[in-house]
Amino acid sequence: MMTRTSQKAAPRIRTLFRRYEYKYRLPAGLAGLIRAIVSAHLPYDEYSLVRPDHHYDISSLYLDSADLRLCRESLSSQKNRFKLRIRGYNDDPESPVFLEIKRRLNTVIMKDRCLIDRSDVGRWCRSRGMPAADQFHLYRQSIGATPQALVRYEREAFESTDPGRLRVTFDRHLHTKITHKWNVQVGGTNWHPVYTGLVVLEIKFNGRYPSWLHSVIRRYQLQATSVSKYTMALHAGLPAANGMLAAGGGGIA
Repeated sequence: MMTRTSQKAAPRIRTLFRRYEYKYRLPAGLAGLIRAIVSAHLPYDEYSLVRPDHHYDISSLYLDSADLRLCRESLSSQKNRFKLRIRGYNDDPESPVFLEIKRRLNTVIMKDRCLIDRSDVGRWCRSRGMPAADQFHLYRQSIGATPQALVRYEREAFESTDPGRLRVTFDRHLHTKITHKWNVQVGGTNWHPVYTGLVVLEIKFNGRYPSWLHSVIRRYQLQATSVSKYTMALHAGLPAANGMLAAGGGGIA
């Protein structure tokens, strides 16, 4: 169980991301081997650097329509799709959270985010006037999206400072909680584990990743796969969603 909910995180105020992403699901042993290589080439990001164990918490509240349209689009690998989430890093009532729109346009990932006060979650009028927040509301209203699930995990992140902006993250201890409340939290009860023992490796970059990383992928025969923490969360926390998703043309595999 996570024990760092009282610590304050200091999220960077980056509001627009445009990059490529590759994701892998790895057994813990293999993830450890790859992590050792990555750490020899890349420094910790600013979050991991300040943590004693170099891990920090992330919790995301995912929004979707009543028929789970966004989840079904992810399962069917629709090329142009989006996700709506509200992300936090701890349970400090004074800490901010982020409204995020994550869009996939063919192979490119674009993410818009907007910082708001935690007390404003669900009270949208206070967020008006900020372009990213207004865009979030338009996306949300277009499908009638409301909270469906919380997803939390521990992240260890490495990042270069050059223009290529290579970022490699290891996400562990995934948990989910089905909820329809406008509340982003890291702690609390009733969390369900997701894929216990597996680590989600994510490689993110703007242009191309370096040869040493290509060698790692080739050496360990890593196969990129679609990894949606949101769909994984629904599968683990809400088995009844399987029928709904199958009826809509998808199904959780």
